[in-house]
Amino acid sequence: MQKIGFIGTGRVGTAIAYALKSKEYQIIGANDQNQKKTKAFYNLLKLKHQRTTNREITQKADIIFITTQDSEIEKVYNKIFPYLREDQIIIHCSGVLNNSIFKDANRKGIMTIGLHPIQTFPTIRQAIGGTKNIYYAIEATGRAKQIAKRIVRDLEGTPVFISGKDKPLYHTMCVFASNYLVALISAVIDIATQLKIKLHIAFRTLEPLITRTLRNVKKDGIEKSLSGPIARGDVNTITSHLAVLNKKIPKLLPSYYALGLRTLDLAKWGLNKKTIVTIERLLKR
Repeated sequence: MQKIGFIGTGRVGTAIAYALKSKEYQIIGANDQNQKKTKAFYNLLKLKHQRTTNREITQKADIIFITTQDSEIEKVYNKIFPYLREDQIIIHCSGVLNNSIFKDANRKGIMTIGLHPIQTFPTIRQAIGGTKNIYYAIEATGRAKQIAKRIVRDLEGTPVFISGKDKPLYHTMCVFASNYLVALISAVIDIATQLKIKLHIAFRTLEPLITRTLRNVKKDGIEKSLSGPIARGDVNTITSHLAVLNKKIPKLLPSYYALGLRTLDLAKWGLNKKTIVTIERLLKR
């Protein structure tokens, strides 16, 4: 049974620890600057709470997860580096940072893994159980690659391998897929509020539209899934949208402009040049 320790007990670290606890791993300790988070970690995993240090975790564990905020990962690593030994495995879960933050690890015989769950974990409650049946972006080489595959298998996920240099662009993709989708839905909610539509009714009303759109994209691709006023070159409707947003919810205009121009790029193949120019003038403000 491999011994694992966690430095950082936030949502991602806690969710991964919870998932691995039922597998062939022994959690030997966890630590966080915020001891309330550490206590919550132990309570959730039904482990006896023990105060420990990053040094003690490093000295006891075979696998060390550094699941702090991204800005702290390299700092934590540099502090525990003197206590790391050959054949230990150190893992970070940042989507944007690459393994170069683990300086001199290879020279010391330490294996390094970047393991980023392609999932959203806004709360601990949502994180628990969210580690299964998802994909994990893996940065690893040599023996570490096989170890990463085994850990992902034990998490009941699927590995996707990515190079370190591509991590920032990869993470930008994830942000568009999740964070900006939430931001887009928040704009829908703002409009529903202006219309005095109750939130649960708005979701119930629009959910078939949202889910069908996603299904269409998956089945038929982007261009064949596009509909609406920009796709059909309906300048009058676009003008009315801009006018009502300017009057009722002006803070949404920049989003409408940006998304409208993106939509126009997708729809250009079906529009004549005059219509394209007219819509661009409306949206480039």
